[in-house]
Amino acid sequence: MVMHTMRHPATRFVLLFELTVLSGLPGYAQNKTACELLSKTDAEAVLGVMLQPPKPQAPFRSLLDPDFTSGTPDQRCAFTNFVPNQPKPPKVVNVGLEVRYSSKPDAHAVDEAHKQVDTRTYDHPTDLPGLGDAAFWIGPPNNVTLFVFLGGTTQLMIGPSDIGLEQEKALAVKALAALRKTGFSYGTQSTGFTRPKLANPGPNQTALDRLKRTLTAKADAGDAKAQLALGRLYQSGALAPNGTAQHDYAGAAYSYHQASDRGEVQASYELANLYHDGLGLPANASQSFQLLQKAAEANYVPAMSPLSDAYAE
Repeated sequence: MVMHTMRHPATRFVLLFELTVLSGLPGYAQNKTACELLSKTDAEAVLGVMLQPPKPQAPFRSLLDPDFTSGTPDQRCAFTNFVPNQPKPPKVVNVGLEVRYSSKPDAHAVDEAHKQVDTRTYDHPTDLPGLGDAAFWIGPPNNVTLFVFLGGTTQLMIGPSDIGLEQEKALAVKALAALRKTGFSYGTQSTGFTRPKLANPGPNQTALDRLKRTLTAKADAGDAKAQLALGRLYQSGALAPNGTAQHDYAGAAYSYHQASDRGEVQASYELANLYHDGLGLPANASQSFQLLQKAAEANYVPAMSPLSDAYAE
């Protein structure tokens, strides 16, 4: 995702490979440190360069870390072919491998990872069958991040990198070889968003109903501007017979979420406000905070002041 309008910063001639394993693995894990999970020889075979001896390293930002700072040196290993004060190689390679272990299988781990990506980035997950028990990737061809899930307790994150999806998959296969195969089935849980219902077409439709139907058709086709406009319509509401406004905050949240996922920074900001106030969905200070960060890091000025307030709190 994402804290990280985060669009996964691509660096020229620099490979960043980040592998995250969240695993309880009581039956098949050896609780290896990051530098034990992927060997120097295996990494060199995939990357096609000679590497320096790998070194433990404290992790930096990760889409699978709630606070981006919870890792320890045994959870991250750095591989590189660059040595300071020596001639620079034709292609500089910096490879980071990050490892986590936990004890409880989570059938909704894929959904949670999707949620982190949705909240923290403007990339769209693409499912990738045949790797681990579940996998997906995000990003453009020259800046891919790969997520692989195994056994309900293991998550691998490779990238962002400019080596392409196929080489990232090859790195994942090398890492997965250190773990026993499983047949874990990942389930789907509710996103918390409710798709609004449209009024039935007919002579009794109002102009507002017709506008919603038109915008919904465009929104369903992936038009982020239409999704944002729908969110505004639902949030503004319709006039009741007594002259008061009937707000549909749940419908607004649904549409803002769609637009935020497609790069509309105002939608991220509006959805953060709904999370903050508990309108249309349960109040969630963490989600509100992350969406404000997402909007602010995309230079959306209205998000900056409430974000500073959130930091102060």
